[in-house]
Amino acid sequence: MDSTLERQLHQYLAGLKAAGVEFVRLAPAPPAGFFAASLEEVEVTQTNERIPLETLAKEFAACVRCSGIASTRLGTVPGVGPIGAKLFVMGDAPRSDDVKQGVPFSGAVGETLTKMLKAIGLDRDDVYIGTALRCRPPGDRTPSAKELANCRPFLERELRIVQPKFVLCLGEAAAQSLLQEEEPLSNLRANVHDLRGIKVVCTHHPAIYGTNAKAKTEAWADLQLLMKEMKNAT
Repeated sequence: MDSTLERQLHQYLAGLKAAGVEFVRLAPAPPAGFFAASLEEVEVTQTNERIPLETLAKEFAACVRCSGIASTRLGTVPGVGPIGAKLFVMGDAPRSDDVKQGVPFSGAVGETLTKMLKAIGLDRDDVYIGTALRCRPPGDRTPSAKELANCRPFLERELRIVQPKFVLCLGEAAAQSLLQEEEPLSNLRANVHDLRGIKVVCTHHPAIYGTNAKAKTEAWADLQLLMKEMKNAT
């Protein structure tokens, strides 16, 4: 035993004796390597949790179902965030900034999203962020219903892996794709939808807030609705 530790132990026991303590029960020693094994198990568990998402990312990176996009894309953009996140934020498709960074909701639009989340008490790192389509449509156009349908199996698997309690859909295409609805966003927003037990709130995409004051006001109302639902669930 280290001499300093031994000296401190003797001092501690002497103090107990002086206080009238005559008996000290010793706890059984943990099995050899107990603590090292525990820490190792935690690291392995955290790594293994990411494997399904990594596999999913490789699969849609090789996907050619949407031949018009696959032949021109510069890359795919996987979702980011913790598995088990309470909230899944979902856009329609990556923009050019997202492809450059390899992260959904990058650039100015991403900054707006970060502010939106902070406004309702959420940190971007605590939510999972993804898109219904994993490839950037040429010219940042809105993805077609067929393209979104082609990517739907990837989204379903992602939802099963992350297991969110809530989803915030940003934009009409994202909302219609997730909820399998043809209703316009004006009919889908301002309500809480149920998707197999997941509560879904839909609102406008932050890309239009700078030029559409009404959309920004309505989005704030939708965020408050989401915040209320999340607080009631705690």
